[in-house]
Amino acid sequence: MPLPCERCGGPMRSDRRMPTCRKCRQICVECGGKKKTWHGTICRKCCAARMGTTAKRLWEERGDELRDRYRKARRTFDQLTWECFYPRLDQRDQETRYLGTYWPDGATRPYAITRYRWLWMTTRGPIPDGFHVHHINGDTTDDRIENIDLMSPSEPAREHWRDGKREQHRQSLIDRGCVPADLRPWMKCQKCGKRFQTAAYDRGRERKYCSTGCFLQVLNSSTSRSKKTTRSSSKG
Repeated sequence: MPLPCERCGGPMRSDRRMPTCRKCRQICVECGGKKKTWHGTICRKCCAARMGTTAKRLWEERGDELRDRYRKARRTFDQLTWECFYPRLDQRDQETRYLGTYWPDGATRPYAITRYRWLWMTTRGPIPDGFHVHHINGDTTDDRIENIDLMSPSEPAREHWRDGKREQHRQSLIDRGCVPADLRPWMKCQKCGKRFQTAAYDRGRERKYCSTGCFLQVLNSSTSRSKKTTRSSSKG
């Protein structure tokens, strides 16, 4: 038995799950115009007008609160405090650091900065190019001013190797499928005869040439040889 449409009262199929027919679903409830889709009850124009009215009413009611929240979200570097930083796990070395965001003058996006760098810049001055702020006790969450020091790029690496992290780094290479330097075999280039060591990411693949230059020389010579053979066979 056909079901009646709730709007026009016309008959519908008995297997229809919607309360209105297709023709009525294409008509906007508010303006009476025709919609482009069957989804929803109002057209895009009426939906935009309704959303604009809702946004205007919300801004009139909570305008001051939204302005304060917007100013706090767009804080500058001078407005950063100790509580503005949040802990975040670094996926590269699996260590937790405290990060914060600030908006430089004229920027279109926020910039991220770690808490120990911000603390050094606000208490000791700017960080020279190529230098790092290093934690003395190795704890990246301990950002006390007496626990951080300024070092060149090579000095933190030496400190980490002295602390016994060489074996840890070696095991991480093996876990990622790479081969440490002492386990990589030495091979002889088939082009120039130079001895070379395979790369860490070769993962046991056999390499015949020491560099891309030797490989391209062999490739070009074989290509030119095949062209000469093709020409001689076509002449014969």
